[in-house]
Amino acid sequence: MARPREFDKQAAIETTMQVFWEKGYKATSIGDLITATGLKPGSIYSAFCNKRTLFLLALETYCEKLQQAIYPILDADKPAKEVIYEFFNCFLNDLNSTPQGCFLVNTLFETPQSDGEVLEKVHAQFSAIEQKFMHLLERARSEGHLAPNLDPEIQSKLLINLIYGLRGYSKTQPNQPSLCELKNEFLRTLFP
Repeated sequence: MARPREFDKQAAIETTMQVFWEKGYKATSIGDLITATGLKPGSIYSAFCNKRTLFLLALETYCEKLQQAIYPILDADKPAKEVIYEFFNCFLNDLNSTPQGCFLVNTLFETPQSDGEVLEKVHAQFSAIEQKFMHLLERARSEGHLAPNLDPEIQSKLLINLIYGLRGYSKTQPNQPSLCELKNEFLRTLFP
């Protein structure tokens, strides 16, 4: 009879998520994961098979945590314009607390086009957020707040690009007032 695992698998995934988030997939070694979790190599391989499987589980865990953090903001029962402003205010606060960036954006930029499995997971997450933005912008139009010449579908894609852009820009220009000005300038084009 096999000996039962004596560690919390989910805790190990969350610990390795932090390592992958800070170092990226390629730069993270099995040794880094062993050091971070305190597990023996045999335990890691027995529980997770390999580094890639562990990375995919870490990415999935990050996506679940991200949804738990942002969906309540995006689904709030408030005027859509207010929801979008609140989302981006929270987003800018998050930029300060996560200097390592967004695990999803980091993964997107690190992953080669040939790795469809990882890119599909990242795309699915951003696509879900984009859909929420589009519904909010449609609501903003019906509430009389969205500029009438703007297409909610295109603008929702631009809001996703604002996320990418602010994440990237914050790594070279971490000045919070500048980031806030960029965010406000963009949102003023939506809600004049």
